[in-house]
Amino acid sequence: ILLCYFFFFFFLFLFIFFFFCFFFFFFLFFFFFFFFKQKTAYEMLRSLVGSEMCIRDRYQRRVRGLCTLLGTTMVNYPKKKTMHCPSEQCNAHKTFKVVHYKAGKARKYAQGKRRYDRKQEGYGGQTKPIFHKKAKTTKKIVLKLQCSACKHVVQNVLKRAKHFELNDKKKVNNKDPTW
Repeated sequence: ILLCYFFFFFFLFLFIFFFFCFFFFFFLFFFFFFFFKQKTAYEMLRSLVGSEMCIRDRYQRRVRGLCTLLGTTMVNYPKKKTMHCPSEQCNAHKTFKVVHYKAGKARKYAQGKRRYDRKQEGYGGQTKPIFHKKAKTTKKIVLKLQCSACKHVVQNVLKRAKHFELNDKKKVNNKDPTW
């Protein structure tokens, strides 16, 4: 009988011991998993999530590669250009004055602005989404070309570039593209 009690308590002790060991290692594993795990793209940078982060990285690699090959970080463009004027007054080749186009000031009483302001007033916080996930590092260059004879305006869109300059003379022996 004493031997039976001894084996009973011995196996009971082993069961309790392994039970607590299992829960202890289980707790340690989850503690280290949650606090010391490898960070995901979302946790590293809140503004870019998963695929967007990959797109951003791929875009930067491609742009760096093209910039070294073509030298498109800087674009030089002449201040005057001879081209065909499509207006009915000219309809011939004339010199055009070139200006870098910039968007004008937003109108206060445009329909969209009035609708937005009406929706925003009162309580309730921000009603329309504000875009924060900006991934582009460059802007497309838009040129405004004005005919010197009839003042007809033509807009011309160039490719993306980090820096843009309007020059009087063409640079010689330079890798930057000049038109």
